[in-house]
Amino acid sequence: MSESFVERIKQQEEGLRRFDPRPFSEILKERAMPKPLWAQRPMTDSGSVLEEQIVKAAAASPADAFCIYIHVPYCRTRCGYCDCYSFPLTPSRLPDLAVYPGLLEKEISWWGRNVPSLREKRLSTIHFGGGTPLMVGTEGLARVVETVQNFFKVKENTELALESTSSDLNEKVLDDLMRLGFTRLHIGVQSLRDPVRRAIGRRESGLQVLRKIRYAVESGWAVSSDIIIGLPQYGEEDIAADVEEMMDAGVEGLSIYELVRSPRNRAFFERHGLLDPDITAMWRQYQYAFWLSENAGCSLKIYNHMAKGRDDNRYFTSPSRGEDLLSFGTIADGYFGEYLYRHAELPEYRSAVEQGYPGFLGGMLRTETESRVACLEREIRGGRPDPEPFIRLLGPEKALTLFQNWIGRGYLRVSADGESTELLPNGSWFIMKMIDDITPTDPRAPG
Repeated sequence: MSESFVERIKQQEEGLRRFDPRPFSEILKERAMPKPLWAQRPMTDSGSVLEEQIVKAAAASPADAFCIYIHVPYCRTRCGYCDCYSFPLTPSRLPDLAVYPGLLEKEISWWGRNVPSLREKRLSTIHFGGGTPLMVGTEGLARVVETVQNFFKVKENTELALESTSSDLNEKVLDDLMRLGFTRLHIGVQSLRDPVRRAIGRRESGLQVLRKIRYAVESGWAVSSDIIIGLPQYGEEDIAADVEEMMDAGVEGLSIYELVRSPRNRAFFERHGLLDPDITAMWRQYQYAFWLSENAGCSLKIYNHMAKGRDDNRYFTSPSRGEDLLSFGTIADGYFGEYLYRHAELPEYRSAVEQGYPGFLGGMLRTETESRVACLEREIRGGRPDPEPFIRLLGPEKALTLFQNWIGRGYLRVSADGESTELLPNGSWFIMKMIDDITPTDPRAPG
């Protein structure tokens, strides 16, 4: 273990203990992930009212660019640890999968016809997530991309990106995707260690995964990957080996996640004895992953993603650039300015789209207070909080107190140029506490 990491972890721990006398493990258990607004209060609009509000919001939005997210909710099998909204490809699901690209085409066409203001705006990226987008095949992806091109300005510098498991990739698939215009690939690795991979149900060995990563990199792809802290049998030596091997293979971005428990994956936690994990060990591993990535030449792109080279992670960094988000597909979220919307779950989404509607669940307009919180939350999530908007929206005294507190706790450090701040691993771990610090007791209040 490097002396510099030992010093880093000591400083991060001291920062937390300085402000809180409780046992250290109790402090660390207060970690939580940010929640979208629709999970905090009911959505207010639906039906024709929602559609009218979206058209107005898109036309009135000051953003000169937007990105597209497309959700494909299918996977070859259901991974026990996963808490995503996705469905395994059982025989009963195959008919649904066959029609899904057509549903996306119909929804995209609805947007193209009914929201003409988007035709003139710059499109920064088209990002396919899931699930596993390749479940619709390269032919299905081609159909969807072509439909987007028919209605929106897809330029040479518009990035096409997708997420995938390694087992659904081979040389032909990668070459076909690149011919379609895809240039960025996020491979969900979780770990390269074979005992860990067996425990989470991965079929390929770590060496097989690395061979595919190398082929993608040599073919010109910008490749990112991930690790998940808290997986069974996954320790600090494993994390160090994973980061080193991925970076040596040419990976330019690394998302650092913590295993999150939900009703969808509780059985996995019970089976592997993870219901009461060693939270201090997990925190230390989380810190270590960031430190290793930093020493491999990466810097923070957003609060949980380290990157270098070509990996600018456009979809996830789009809020920091002030872009709007147009989303397609079941349960996908989007927004234009201060107006947010969400799609329905799959049965309701399919029914609505087949009848010629866009498949929305609901929508809502942020209150003035929620808009101020969202502005500051973007600063925090982006990894480099600029004090200026905090001073402007909270006042100098409160903003100064906040930043002093965050720096003292080891959430932030002052950037090298002295003009801004940078999120540290403590800040990433406690990002929800930072957001709570800027959120009034009743964020729905009008002023």
